[in-house]
Amino acid sequence: MEVLSSRLLLRPRNLERSLDFYAGTLGLPVYREFGAGRQYGVVFFTGGGYLEVSGELAPGPKRGATTGPADSTTTGPADSTVPGPADSTTTGPADSTTTGPADSTTTGPADSTVPGPADSTTTGPADSTTTGPADSTVPGPAGAGPDASGIALWLQVRDATTEVGRLAAAGVPVVRAVQREPWGLVEGWIEDPDGMRIGIVEVPNDHPLRRRVD
Repeated sequence: MEVLSSRLLLRPRNLERSLDFYAGTLGLPVYREFGAGRQYGVVFFTGGGYLEVSGELAPGPKRGATTGPADSTTTGPADSTVPGPADSTTTGPADSTTTGPADSTTTGPADSTVPGPADSTTTGPADSTTTGPADSTVPGPAGAGPDASGIALWLQVRDATTEVGRLAAAGVPVVRAVQREPWGLVEGWIEDPDGMRIGIVEVPNDHPLRRRVD
């Protein structure tokens, strides 16, 4: 396959709100516009690719929100008691007296009853309720990377600290502050109006992604 161009297609919950965010707040330059009304869309430059924001999704939960099924409690079987056999008393033979010499009576041990274990009830674990993970985000470090939807937008900029600071001042949610990650990139993560994660990434001069010419 020879790929000549590519773009990420985004269907927002509210088209006007998202266009205002990507064009106005983020400040992405426009590549082209098309359509009208509910069919209107804008394609933005995103460095080496494009982001198309067009149409609208039907109302629903915020992007990436995942919970377990309602009342998805898992317990052991009802009344899953496993006792020993009913009346599992074991005694020696009735009147197992053996006489030899006078009064040399030998009996089995007094009360040689062997019952099953006391209260050998087995139940499932207490309160073994199974739900989806709280805030079922699936990132690397907390707040970084895609949410449970598995989708994120990655934008490389010249200065991540400056850009994330500007966006935070404009009221954009910052889900992970700018920091140098263990893999060497400087990253800060924000959310768009529908909750999609956007990584604002800076490649330091000493990172292998940069081609150094000495």
